[in-house]
Amino acid sequence: MKHQKRVAVSTWCTDDYRDYIGIEELSNSISYFHPEIDHHVTPGPKDIEGIWIMAPLGLEIADDYDMVMHIDGDAVVVGDLSEMIESDAAIIGTKNNNAFGKAGSHRGITTPLLSYDSENDCYVPQGSSIPIETWLNAGIIGANGRDFWKAWDDLNMSIVRRGVGRLPPPFGDENDTLNLIFHSGRFSTHLVDSDESDVYYNIATLWGDDPNDHWESWRQLYMKGDGVFLDDPVSGTPKQVKILHQAGGSLSNTLNKEHGGFRNWLRQAVPREVGEFIDHVSSASSKQQG
Repeated sequence: MKHQKRVAVSTWCTDDYRDYIGIEELSNSISYFHPEIDHHVTPGPKDIEGIWIMAPLGLEIADDYDMVMHIDGDAVVVGDLSEMIESDAAIIGTKNNNAFGKAGSHRGITTPLLSYDSENDCYVPQGSSIPIETWLNAGIIGANGRDFWKAWDDLNMSIVRRGVGRLPPPFGDENDTLNLIFHSGRFSTHLVDSDESDVYYNIATLWGDDPNDHWESWRQLYMKGDGVFLDDPVSGTPKQVKILHQAGGSLSNTLNKEHGGFRNWLRQAVPREVGEFIDHVSSASSKQQG
């Protein structure tokens, strides 16, 4: 009998944002599909200006689990996470840029490509950039074992020692360093929601014409059976959405304030039947019992 992988999800959230962002609803949505997964929510102020927090939190619990995932608080799980859980790769990543090569309604993001020199334990520039279509968003990330979390934390802390703050790419923040390590060849990797896959896990679901509305595409979400789906805007292929991640920086913060919190904004951002499904899986009374 195959050993069942012990999996945990890590989420950071300040105490004053816990209700506003809806952390309990995120926990409920994880438990709805995966009652066996532990959800670790870390409160308190952001560490080191808030840009190097994910790696130490993952590393803190990595010894207790086979796999640790990070899921941002402004997210809801709307499908099983089997693609991530069943992956044997050291790092399981999720896309930032959409099928148009854009980040939401804005220009796509990438950073320089570096390779890992194991003999000298350093990263070497390759003179090119990471492909737009494979650049990751750190809002949803998974790792088997502790080695990646340790390497990510070590790299981030080496940058901090040069001076706290955002530095030019490829060291701007932990999203940049995640991509640096993922694409360096140092670890085995799996891009779970690649263009060739039939799933969405992160903000590749976001596109539209309005630069002030990254979420126009979410109005095209639909239910099929017990799943949430969105058609690829280029190929037309139906893809099942596993996690809806708001992201959006200061724009999303403004919208959430206007609607009295992330979950209230989310209800009006998606079609009614999808919103009802989200409310169902996010309700404590709807948790699956295993």
